Amino acid sequence: MQMKMNRIWAGCGAALALGLAMGQPAATPVAPVDALQANPAEDLFARGKNLYDAAQSTTDLDQRVQYFQRAEEIFSRYSQDFPQHANAKPAQYYMALCLYHSGRLEDAKRAFWSILNAQNTGPYVAAAAAVLAQDAFQAKDYASAAMLYRRVSALSLIHI
Repeated sequence: MQMKMNRIWAGCGAALALGLAMGQPAATPVAPVDALQANPAEDLFARGKNLYDAAQSTTDLDQRVQYFQRAEEIFSRYSQDFPQHANAKPAQYYMALCLYHSGRLEDAKRAFWSILNAQNTGPYVAAAAAVLAQDAFQAKDYASAAMLYRRVSALSLIHI
């Protein structure tokens, strides 16, 4: 048995020596693959959006509120850390929605009004105005509701 193993090892050694003597095939250069780049703004926004989506899909009320609260904290931090990023406006809107859905209605209204006062146009302005208009209507503040619904209508026509 030992003799058989010695022959196998000798054969392997000979094959290795022959391969080295003949030279190895040259490796074909490969174009560098784009390395993953850290993008803290996109990552933080995605984290908040994932929590928001999880809150929307859960049926457990306590879990839902916890997800909205965690998402609100992330969107708030996002708005502070990345105020000029492309997702800054959506982050402000999602933050307001999270406040609203977690029961912090007065904070949510302030956040929606902040969107209306800071931005002139855009889908988030129209959406914030719609939420505030619905709230005013339910509170029987019909004059405010009408004014806000007019703003929603005007903004909606811009984006058609």
